[in-house]
Amino acid sequence: MFNISLALAFLMSFHFSLGGEIISLIIPSDALRLLPPYQQHIATNFANYWLPVLILYIFLRSVNAHKYLRPTTGIQFLLGSANAVLITYLILRIFASNIPGGGASFALVSFSAYILIPCKIALYAGTAWLIAHAFWLNYKKIPASESEYQPLFKTTSGIIAVAMLLPPMGYFTWFYSTNYKQINTVKVKLKEANSRFDELCDSAVIEIKGRVKKPDGVFFNGSNQFYMRMLNELDFVEVDFRNNSIQRITKKDNKPAFVNFKIQDVNREQIFKPSARYEVMSKWPQNPADRKLGIISKETIILDRTNNQILAKYLTVRRTKGSMVVATCPKNNFYFFEGNIAKYVLGLTDELKAEGLDVRMSQNLKY
Repeated sequence: MFNISLALAFLMSFHFSLGGEIISLIIPSDALRLLPPYQQHIATNFANYWLPVLILYIFLRSVNAHKYLRPTTGIQFLLGSANAVLITYLILRIFASNIPGGGASFALVSFSAYILIPCKIALYAGTAWLIAHAFWLNYKKIPASESEYQPLFKTTSGIIAVAMLLPPMGYFTWFYSTNYKQINTVKVKLKEANSRFDELCDSAVIEIKGRVKKPDGVFFNGSNQFYMRMLNELDFVEVDFRNNSIQRITKKDNKPAFVNFKIQDVNREQIFKPSARYEVMSKWPQNPADRKLGIISKETIILDRTNNQILAKYLTVRRTKGSMVVATCPKNNFYFFEGNIAKYVLGLTDELKAEGLDVRMSQNLKY
């Protein structure tokens, strides 16, 4: 049963990591990354494989699974071979991570596909064979040999399996206690970041003070996500790329500039100053404390350049981890939200998609 339990644990890890989810609740990933690489690998391996294997083994023995599955020698060999290779690979990963420079880990990961893919195939095939064999025995009503099965706590292997739960528990206790200060510091910072992010989201307001009829073009003071999408419905857009370079962009041969989420070939002309009446301006409020927490705020203002009248103003917020965005506000359709607000204010659409958001419109709002 232990061989089958190990195979099932590996198969589970290919799709989801229950142990990984548990360890992330105890030790945030940011704290785990501060530890030496070999400790990271040991901790994740214990959580992803060791505990699930033992729990699966105890469960399968408790429900007399061996009585129904009755794997053949061939099934055991197929699953066991894959298990042995994967265990060897995990051990090598731990040793390689402790070698300075990262070259050993990179070399091992480079060859991982040649190791993991055959093992996956073997585990899937062995598990399918095991299930088919069990159904076949049940269909033929072939009785199991009662002498070959003993209750969990009446076998040496069962008692050892239960006792083997103690090392991972002891390891995690030691691991957590020795790194408590680092882990707690990260937890405090994470709590502070969540609180600040929620505070900014709760205070975010969309103010719409006016709407205009569809213009010929729009000036974007900053390279926004949505300017090229809007070009499909305008004659031109003008974009300040923040390096003293202002471009007027027009469609080529009157073909759409943005198709299937991809930018098409367009005409670009260098200009000295924008001519569009309406401007979409982006500002990033400088808040060093927020930056340290990985929080980036952006204020967008839509205005009439002829009289500096603000037509709309709203805030978007992102939480980042390195270069990866982990949370956005507003949460729903974040990257389409900004474009929709601009299109609504500039008369390109009459549908305002801002459900669940605090939208404050001026009375008697009209073109």
